[in-house]
Amino acid sequence: MKKLCRMQRKRRSASLGFTLIEAILALTISTIIIGGVVSLQYMSARTINDIYGPTRSRSERTMALNQIRFRLCDGRIDSCKVFNDLNEEAESGESGRRIQFEDPNLAEGGAPVTSEFYFDPSTRTLQYKMDITDADYQVVAKGPIDVTFTKGSRFLDPPNYIVYKGTEALVTVYVQTSSELSYSKVDLRDGESVVYLRNI
Repeated sequence: MKKLCRMQRKRRSASLGFTLIEAILALTISTIIIGGVVSLQYMSARTINDIYGPTRSRSERTMALNQIRFRLCDGRIDSCKVFNDLNEEAESGESGRRIQFEDPNLAEGGAPVTSEFYFDPSTRTLQYKMDITDADYQVVAKGPIDVTFTKGSRFLDPPNYIVYKGTEALVTVYVQTSSELSYSKVDLRDGESVVYLRNI
């Protein structure tokens, strides 16, 4: 009877736990599976970033250019003022992040209305005021963008394309976007557009 009890105890203790070799094998297999899942997720995230990073960057750049062109082309000829980072009116050929212009379509009772675009580099937002006397800006584009305005266009200066000409009726808008990519630290893309002021 005592032998039978001892044998039953040995069987119970043997069936209750893992041996050291079984525990090491289970830990090794678990580590391999978890490592495979983590590396698969990391590779998926890199691939998604590589595919959609440039697309997002292009979309943000196009959105900023479209908003500017849509509103600025209605500006009155010879009404644009570009301001540099010191909020002083920029000289000919000098770029700035703020532009003010009169839009005759918004005139109330014959009184001209001055509109404004302003790019805030600290928040990376392109802001618009329909009337500069309003208190608040409307955010029209946001993201890893950088926007500058320059009166005139270098395309009117062939063959050198250095001097900005046509400063009364043309505005060159330069939009730069950047996107973090896995194969390089940053992907920079530029968009340049010349806006023709069409109202007299």
